[in-house]
Amino acid sequence: MSQAGKDYAGTLSIMKGEALRCRKDILGFRNCCKDSGWGLDIGLAQCDDQEKKLIEAQKAKATHYVGTFCSKKSFFGACLTKSMSYCGFGGSLGRIINEAGRSQIGKGWGSAKTPDCSGFTVEQFQQLDLSNVDFSEFYKDKMDALTSPNADSTASRIQDSINNMYRQSSQGSGI
Repeated sequence: MSQAGKDYAGTLSIMKGEALRCRKDILGFRNCCKDSGWGLDIGLAQCDDQEKKLIEAQKAKATHYVGTFCSKKSFFGACLTKSMSYCGFGGSLGRIINEAGRSQIGKGWGSAKTPDCSGFTVEQFQQLDLSNVDFSEFYKDKMDALTSPNADSTASRIQDSINNMYRQSSQGSGI
């Protein structure tokens, strides 16, 4: 491999994620991890764009929970706001491979305050045994997204097509 190829392979990151956080205030005032809370309901609190992005990634099953930490304390030291950290991936496949692959090579997720959402280097990815990865959740989601054709509508479309061909052939023959 050329030197340029070696340099690139050393910096290439496969299945890289993004560190995402959400806040959860005491007494249910704001819970941007679930897009709820009475403060949000009455317009006194808001979730930021990153928190909204996290909610969408959670719906897509593309996040891995890393941990929770106190991100805002009162003057007396009581925790007022907890932040939950996640690694968000481009889709559920990225999350599944990261969860299985990291355990295979002993790569951790970092801490709640500093999550490690880095991807795999080429060398690390080559060490993964993908035959030991459970892809059933990914397959199920893809199969659920497929819709089987409705027999009645298929029969109706075939009948319409036959009728159209019959009309066209009868018009062309002068009948």
